[in-house]
Amino acid sequence: MARAVARNCLIAALALLGSGAAAAFEPYPGLLPYPGLMLSRTDSARLDALSLDCVRDGDRLACHVSHIMAQPVKPRPARLHHRWVKIMSDDQSCDGTAALKRWRASLLPSFFSGNDPEKALETEARTAKQAAEQDFIKAYEAACRDPDHDSVAAFTDLLTQFDNQVCRIWTVPSRQDFELSDDQTWVSRTTPSQRCGLVTTTTLRQDPAVRSPESGHFLYETRRLATKDTTDLGEDCSFHNEAPVLYSWRPQANYRACTWLEFGAPY
Repeated sequence: MARAVARNCLIAALALLGSGAAAAFEPYPGLLPYPGLMLSRTDSARLDALSLDCVRDGDRLACHVSHIMAQPVKPRPARLHHRWVKIMSDDQSCDGTAALKRWRASLLPSFFSGNDPEKALETEARTAKQAAEQDFIKAYEAACRDPDHDSVAAFTDLLTQFDNQVCRIWTVPSRQDFELSDDQTWVSRTTPSQRCGLVTTTTLRQDPAVRSPESGHFLYETRRLATKDTTDLGEDCSFHNEAPVLYSWRPQANYRACTWLEFGAPY
């Protein structure tokens, strides 16, 4: 039950990100982001988003951050072949419909249609998915009832095509504390770490292109830089410097299409 609730919450968050919808925004002094603020990375071809829930105490802001990511699974034809040949050998009925249900038992339908994240799967895409499922059923039953080289190879090829439509999704929770700067920007800085004194600086501010001071249009930018030129041993620290990464309130339209989602462990 708890796992199902967690999944539903995550899918709701993804639907919010995909639609660009915003929760009701109540203005606060100091430009406080609203609870459940969703931001998506602007330079990523995969789903990479942040969900922030923040509590203000004076000029300080304590935020619980959920980093939500999804990426295509790597092709795994050998693993699929081995698993499904064993399933077929134990299947006396060769029921393709039951096999299809078994394949997607650990998956959820995706809310994204690739180039248009603001819409769920359209009728055309849904029809194509149903046709592919019928192909799965027929290929499974043929390979199960007459498991020769050609039928098993055809079914494995079809499984690989299905596998290419699966994205693995996970969330990584963390906490981040900000302080309000003079220019009404929330700023978070980590303490120097490692031999190069690495510091990650994150800013949270309203989009200057949106003039309304009471809007929920926030930008989250983070960057890691070395505070030393060299280590005590003379090693160059510049290679640790990273380009800024920007997360925006604007829905992104560059996601890879995912027909199915599976849940994975944090990186």
